[in-house]
Amino acid sequence: MKECHFIPIDLKSYKRAEHFKFFSANPCGFSLSVELEVQNLLNHKQKGYSFSNLILYCISRSVNEIVEFRMDYKDGILGYYEISHPSYTIFHKNSETFSSLWSEYDEDFATFNEKLQSDKTEFGENLSYEAKATNLPNIFFVSSLPWISFKDFNLQIDRSKFYAPIFTLSKIQDSKILLNINVNHAICDGYHVAKFVESLQEAINNFKE
Repeated sequence: MKECHFIPIDLKSYKRAEHFKFFSANPCGFSLSVELEVQNLLNHKQKGYSFSNLILYCISRSVNEIVEFRMDYKDGILGYYEISHPSYTIFHKNSETFSSLWSEYDEDFATFNEKLQSDKTEFGENLSYEAKATNLPNIFFVSSLPWISFKDFNLQIDRSKFYAPIFTLSKIQDSKILLNINVNHAICDGYHVAKFVESLQEAINNFKE
């Protein structure tokens, strides 16, 4: 795996320095749900690809395009990771529980897909919550509720020291899927979420294996 590079941000020149300080003193997160058109990914699913792998790749690609989705506050230093990797859930039907895995992101889909399949094969039957444990700091989180077509989703989480974005996917209906996006307001505004959504929909529409 590539070395994790954390790039510091100079607060003196950071345009959101005042916002960061305010929302750090008054911890605040926000979430919203958006509808995505995923017909292109469904077309690729018909070719034998896992839909979860396809959408996870697109989300990962967009996360790594938007700096605000890779930011962290470590040891009193604000900065961002050069690359972030997805942590995602898998469901165990027999036990009706889920486990958390993570895989190394690669901008090449074939390489990323291979890593996902390898991790799922090796750790997919492990019923532990952290089936593939990690102490990596440069992680974001993705889960899904494929049984429910929700309009909104509100994850209650303490955002005082937690900066990674969290994504939750709904059931697919008529080539549409809902994605809930949960972020820390100290490092991310609605504008950045809008940029992410635009990037993600474009990645989905233009995906080619």
